[in-house]
Amino acid sequence: MTHFIAKLMAHWGGIVVRRPNQVLLGCLLVTLASLYPAYYLLAHLDANILNQVSDKLQRFRAMRELSEDFGGDILVAIISMPPEKAGEVACVEALKLFGDTLACELAKVGSGLPLPAKVHAREGEPWLRQVRCREGEDLSAAMEQLVREHPNALMTVAEVEALVQRFEPHALRERLGALAKRLADEDPSGIQYQRILRDPLDMAAILKAARERRMTNRPVDLDLHASGHLLSPDKTTLLVLARPVGSPNNVDFTRALMNETQQAENRAIEAFRALPGGSILGSALKGKVFTEYAEGQDKTPDLQVGYTGLYAITAENELSLRADVLSNVWQSLLMMMLFFVLVYGRLKLALDIGITMSMAALLTLALALFLHGPIGILGAAFTCVLLGIGVDQGIHQYTTFMTLRNEHGMPPQEALQASLVQCAPSIVAASLTNVVPFVGIATIKFSGMAELGLLAGLGLLITTAVMIVLFPVL
Repeated sequence: MTHFIAKLMAHWGGIVVRRPNQVLLGCLLVTLASLYPAYYLLAHLDANILNQVSDKLQRFRAMRELSEDFGGDILVAIISMPPEKAGEVACVEALKLFGDTLACELAKVGSGLPLPAKVHAREGEPWLRQVRCREGEDLSAAMEQLVREHPNALMTVAEVEALVQRFEPHALRERLGALAKRLADEDPSGIQYQRILRDPLDMAAILKAARERRMTNRPVDLDLHASGHLLSPDKTTLLVLARPVGSPNNVDFTRALMNETQQAENRAIEAFRALPGGSILGSALKGKVFTEYAEGQDKTPDLQVGYTGLYAITAENELSLRADVLSNVWQSLLMMMLFFVLVYGRLKLALDIGITMSMAALLTLALALFLHGPIGILGAAFTCVLLGIGVDQGIHQYTTFMTLRNEHGMPPQEALQASLVQCAPSIVAASLTNVVPFVGIATIKFSGMAELGLLAGLGLLITTAVMIVLFPVL
C-alpha cells in the first residue's frame, strides 16, 4: 500500500511541477463551487438540541411527532416598562393598551402566507392559535374541571385535614342531623334542595377556596374582576401568550415564525403610536435581525418587547451559534497562521497554510450538505477540530521539503517531488488512524455527536487530499 502511494505521488509531483497553473485553476473552480453549499449549511444550523436526539428512541420520537401534529411549546411575548413608570396609572393603562394591540397583530401572523416547511396546518391560516393577552373563562373552566377530577391537586395539607374532619363519625352525625331538619323546610323541587343533596358535606366551599387561592397566588396578577390582563404584581411587565401551529423542532418554521412575529411587533408599535395615549411610553422598531433594534431607533425605549419559549430560544441560539462558529473558525485560522509566522518566520508559508485549510473546510461543509443535510450545533464544532488536526500534515510536508533543500541541496522541483513521495504514505496512514475512531463516533445513537464524528472523519480525508493536491503547488 505504501509503495503504491509513493509511486502515485511521484507521478503527481511531476504534474505539480509541470502544470502548476492548471492545478491552481482546478482548485479555484472547486472552491468556488463549494462556496454556496458551505454558506447554506452554516446559515441553516439546527440550534434545537431536541433534534440531536436519536430517532431510534421510540418514546422521544412519539413525543416529537405529537408536537409536530398539534403544535408545540408556548410562545410568550414579554412587554415591560421601567419601574418608575408603574406608579402612573396612565402608563399602566398604556402598557395594557399596547398588549391588546400586539395581541391583535400576533393573531394575524402568517395569514395568507405559505407555510415555510411541512406543518400540520392548512395553508393561509394564521401561524399562531389562541393568542391571549387577558385571562379568559377558559382557565377558570379548566381549574374547575381539575377540582372535580383531582381535588387533592389544588389543596394544601390544612385544607385536606379540614376535608377529612368532615368525615369523622361525630361530624357526620351532626351534619346529617342538621341537613335533615333543613331539608324538611325546603321545596323538594327547588335549587337549594338539589344542591344540598349533591353536596351534603359542603365540600365545594373548601375546593372553591383552594381554586381561588391557586389562581391568585402566583407571579402574574390575574385581575379577573378588572381588566384581566396578565400583569406582574409590580405593574411593570405584561405577557401575551400564543401557541404556534408548528413544532419548535422544525427550525425552518421557527425561523420564519420569529421573523413574522417581529414584523407584527413593528406593526403594533406603529398602530400604538397613533392611538390616544400611545405617546406616553417611548417605543422602538425592530430591525431585520431577530432581537435587534432597527438603525436609528432608541436602544433603551420605555416600552421593551422580548420573547421566550422554545421558539424564541431556538431562533436566538441559531443566530448566536452561527456567529460563534464563524468567529471561532476565523480566530483559530488566524492564530494558526500567526503560529507559522512566529515559528518559521515566513508570512507566505502562513498564507499557504491558511488557503489550504480554508479550501478543506469549504469542501467538507459542501460535501456534508449533500451527504447528510443540515447539521446541528454539536456537529458545527468540527471545523476547529479539523484545523487543529489537519495542519500537522502541512508541517510534515514543509519540514521534509526544507530538509531536502537545505541539507541535501536538492533544487525546488526535485525536493517537492521527493517530499511528496516521502510524506504521502505517512500522511495517509496518520489520517486514516484518526478517521477510523471518528467514524466510530458517527455510529452512536445521539445524532449530535454522530454528526461531529461523521464531519470530522470526512474533513480529515478531504484535508489530506487538499494537502497533497494544493499545498505543494502553493
